[in-house]
Amino acid sequence: MELPDELLLEKKDNLAILTLNRPSKYNALNDTIREGIVYICREVDRDRQVKALIITGAGKAFCSGADLSPDPENKKKIPWEQSATAPRGHYALAIRNLEKPVIAAVNGIAAGGGFGIALACDIRIASEKAKFSGIWVKRGLSPDAGVTYSLPQIVGMTKACEILFTGRTINAQEAEKLGLVNKVVPHDELMNQTRELALQLAQNAPISMAWAKKALYMSLNNTFESQLQIESAAQGICTKSTDFLEGVRAFLEKRDPVFIGK
Repeated sequence: MELPDELLLEKKDNLAILTLNRPSKYNALNDTIREGIVYICREVDRDRQVKALIITGAGKAFCSGADLSPDPENKKKIPWEQSATAPRGHYALAIRNLEKPVIAAVNGIAAGGGFGIALACDIRIASEKAKFSGIWVKRGLSPDAGVTYSLPQIVGMTKACEILFTGRTINAQEAEKLGLVNKVVPHDELMNQTRELALQLAQNAPISMAWAKKALYMSLNNTFESQLQIESAAQGICTKSTDFLEGVRAFLEKRDPVFIGK
């Protein structure tokens, strides 16, 4: 699949950077972007050279949510009827299911579905200019993009209710206090600092990272006993890998390990 102009994908240094590229529309979501995110996540998952994914936006915005402007070529369709928003092919689910760490580099407004994209990522680094908004109730819509699942787990139910019931805008500093983002950085340093973090993650054993991510998200719906079983199974898989042997050798030889994902 040849990527459309609305999406840019760069692969370098074992990292992939996905840029939502509709700056004149504040990177609002259309069918092309939704379906493209799903496709790119699957491609990144298959690419063994890529160890981490960064998602960001072109221009002043991260993503302003669904494009509600009239589409002359697709008048009868509305955003939530598309295949890329159906549960099995949802763009937020594709991000969450990626077996590699995903970092959102939030450079501006993340509203509606853009808020959902940011929350679907594993880690969020925000520019000092970043803003977040669950704007749905101000547009006569109900929250989607997985936000009603993710947001209460991050900030707690009471705060999630306030954020989604008011539809208010949260600035970067408040987002950091609430735990919505891991870190706020100067705007001009956003991509540099996000890449530095992604490169740190890319040095780790891919199988270990994949199972760490799976186990963490599975814990949200599991009992403690079930989680112990998952951890045991994951550990059994990891200890049979070549990377485990390399990790042990590197420790004994007092050097950095070189993992190959096997």
